[in-house]
Amino acid sequence: MANPVFFPDLETLKQGIEELEESSRVKFVVLNKDKAFGKGYNFAEKSSFRLRWEYDEDQHPCKIPFTGVPFIAVGRKTMECHQGKDRNIRQKEKYAIQAEKSRDSNSKKRKKQMVSQRTKKVSCPAAIIIIQITRLQDIKVKENKEWTKRMAAAEFRKMLSKGHKPQQRSEFYALFPKDQDHKGHPIRNEAAGLREPTIPEVVERVRSLTRGGIVKVSEMKQHIVNFLHKELHVTDTLRRRYMPTNTDISNIMASVKRKANQDPDSMTEFINMMRKRYPSDLLLYRPNSSKHPLLFCYQSTWQSRLLNRYGNQFCLLDATHRVVGGSKYLFLLYVRTNVAYVAVGAFIIEAEESAKIQEALDIFAKWNPNWIPSNFAVDVADVQAVQSCFQDCTVSLSHVHCERAWGELISKNPQLKKEIVLPLLRRIAHAETIGKYEELMSQLLNNTDMKESSVLSSYWQPQAKRWVRCFQEESFYLTVHAAGGFDKQNEVLKYDIIKPYSNGSIKDLVAGLINNFFPESYRKYLERNARSSAGYSHSNAQIPKFLLNRPRPIVRHIEDRMQNDISKESIMDHGNGIFVIQQANACNTLRFGEENIMPHCTCRDWQIHLLPCKHFCAVFIHFPSWQWENLSAVYHNNPIFALDDAFIVTMDTHPLEESGGGAKDTRRKQALQECMDTTKAINAAVKRLQDTSHIMSVNKKLRSLLEDIQSSSLDQSSDVDHAGN
Repeated sequence: MANPVFFPDLETLKQGIEELEESSRVKFVVLNKDKAFGKGYNFAEKSSFRLRWEYDEDQHPCKIPFTGVPFIAVGRKTMECHQGKDRNIRQKEKYAIQAEKSRDSNSKKRKKQMVSQRTKKVSCPAAIIIIQITRLQDIKVKENKEWTKRMAAAEFRKMLSKGHKPQQRSEFYALFPKDQDHKGHPIRNEAAGLREPTIPEVVERVRSLTRGGIVKVSEMKQHIVNFLHKELHVTDTLRRRYMPTNTDISNIMASVKRKANQDPDSMTEFINMMRKRYPSDLLLYRPNSSKHPLLFCYQSTWQSRLLNRYGNQFCLLDATHRVVGGSKYLFLLYVRTNVAYVAVGAFIIEAEESAKIQEALDIFAKWNPNWIPSNFAVDVADVQAVQSCFQDCTVSLSHVHCERAWGELISKNPQLKKEIVLPLLRRIAHAETIGKYEELMSQLLNNTDMKESSVLSSYWQPQAKRWVRCFQEESFYLTVHAAGGFDKQNEVLKYDIIKPYSNGSIKDLVAGLINNFFPESYRKYLERNARSSAGYSHSNAQIPKFLLNRPRPIVRHIEDRMQNDISKESIMDHGNGIFVIQQANACNTLRFGEENIMPHCTCRDWQIHLLPCKHFCAVFIHFPSWQWENLSAVYHNNPIFALDDAFIVTMDTHPLEESGGGAKDTRRKQALQECMDTTKAINAAVKRLQDTSHIMSVNKKLRSLLEDIQSSSLDQSSDVDHAGN
């Protein structure tokens, strides 16, 4: 038997074991350990002890030679090869039975995978045996004789009885296995490294980064490489010992997230930290309890501003995100801005139920009293919740959600031919007239395959007003579809953009949204507005003035159509903004619209884009009195056609500064718009009042306010008259 290796302390022992693992590429795990191992020996707590002078091979595997200084055995520790005997067979069998039962009870059964090797254990006998002793420095004998050793031991016990505190020194002896002791697996080569567990330093760094908000495995791997190079000075990133596999990283991150889910206090601490960091943001967190279910609502300052800028025309609620292992539901509230769909709020609930959705939306309505949406697009399941919260709002089904629902309908009814049914449904959705809708719907209902399914006649046909164009307001259709709006909606709804943040704890999800997803979307909004500004770069001098400071896609669209060969002679002015353009191959009629009547052209280009076509552009060119500003106010004042004033850049590259009379006029318009929004909010709030005395009190205050406004307007009018004289 090999002689044991001496180690003066635990630290050097640990280093010795790590060096063995490093060279052999084999991990050793603790098999058993005495309680006293690693601790000092306390004579005051021991009523009896045995002095030893040596360990020979018959007494102990670790041979300790005679030195003349006695010792006391403190404890023993045994470590075995990590591919040793499988000591958890029964637990694994129980787990397999439970997993089988779970698969049987699950409605969506997964195909059982064949596992060629159920365990890495191969009953390798290799082991490390460690013994800890404490040397007694007060005694030393010169000869290894029995009588001499007995006399020295008796003298030592007499010293202890008189209260003497002996001088002690801990020592560790470890018996390491030889290479030939390993059985059934490779060592000291690349194949052996495939089974190596990752070192604790790397595991702890992954845990720390996961708590800090890292959610992507690819991003985590880059952090690990930097950690290995800069802090551990390790360059061998091919070994699993230092560079864990993707599965290893995912498992470590998942364990951190599971613990976070089981610790509600960590979420509360995180929320408190976010409130201190962003004091102006609106945030509500109600942990799950026996009295109230979980509710989380969040809206930043900039999100509130965009909601009030764009949200009164149209909002979209996306309810497709099941998060935190599918046990929670994340809802994102979007508005159609001038450049893209932007999330302007988020809430998390326990279940996709109308009452819970309505409660969350009520909170956003309370946070934004001027927010009175006239149109809302939602998923099929959320119509009732939104309609209950905003009773005067027109609730429609978004086309992306319709596409999803139609896909599910076809997959659940195999008799339906996708290549026939889906194109018909899309044509129905875009039907411009009731006659066209009825024709297409009749064609679909009379389809042989569709007759076997009652879903269309029981739901989709009665709900036609929520998803068919001819039943929707033109202003709503404009906001949703103009300037590629449908494609922009697809960008945020078709792909699971929040997937990287959705598989961890609620805290990880919220951190990902607040620190990454929301700021990134706002940065894109800011950048696209600033880049579209006339002062961001030198604009083409030939661009019409009405196209300055408008979103680039709209500018490009109209610029292309301004290059046309339509002569003034081919345009007939019928008065009141109605023009007929007669060309060799077509005749089209356009109207500029009135205050609340949308402009229109009979050409296909207008029907697709809802932007000025070449016919409108020809009128702009040849009739100076009929320009963009003459289009219906409900059209040309739509905020999707204008840049955000906060990010308009002037020619000197500074944000637009208000100066002179133009600045005063701009401030006046903004103030008037805010007043109008406030009166709308008051009107909606008054309708919900129930108490008669409260209504009378409110009426009294409103009358007083009205008198004050009228008096102020008369005074200002008088001042203007005097100034004119």
